[in-house]
Amino acid sequence: MLKMPTTDYDFSGRWRRHGPLSGGGLAGALRSRFGGVVKAHEAFGTATWTAPGRVLHRRWTGSRTLRFRVRAHRLYERPGALPIPAATTLEDDLRRRDYSVNALALMLAPRPEYGVVIDRHDGLFDLDESILRVMHPASFQDDPTRIYRGARLSARLGFMFAPETEALIPRAAGDRQRQRRTPAYRDCA
Repeated sequence: MLKMPTTDYDFSGRWRRHGPLSGGGLAGALRSRFGGVVKAHEAFGTATWTAPGRVLHRRWTGSRTLRFRVRAHRLYERPGALPIPAATTLEDDLRRRDYSVNALALMLAPRPEYGVVIDRHDGLFDLDESILRVMHPASFQDDPTRIYRGARLSARLGFMFAPETEALIPRAAGDRQRQRRTPAYRDCA
């Protein structure tokens, strides 16, 4: 795909919020087996396991740190809200991602689809074309930081915003400006 080494992996599933079958529990099990450091964020159903350098050969990772994020499927209750762990499907979780290239998944569960790339939103096409396309027109209202993440991906990987995605940026910035100009803000000035 990008033919670049990666040291950052995300695992998503229907984890429990607490206990050994939670994201933190799985990351803790990896730490117990291989060492490393775990940072858990129970409120979001996520944990990050930073592997020790010996887990994978340095040829694959270079000198960079290897990180695995384990998180529950999640949803957003309203635009601008923080994500919450939810008993949703993988498809629902992928649909709420920022860009189509980040809505790709590889099936690792022991079933007939094991090893199959799940691409419901043409992410492989956009990856081949180096395009950043939001998942839905209200994406930047849901999370305005997606604009910054897109700019960072663009600078780092040479991707370009799809024209329809780029057209949404000024509207999202305009919405933020209108929110600042509400009467409550003017009265406090």
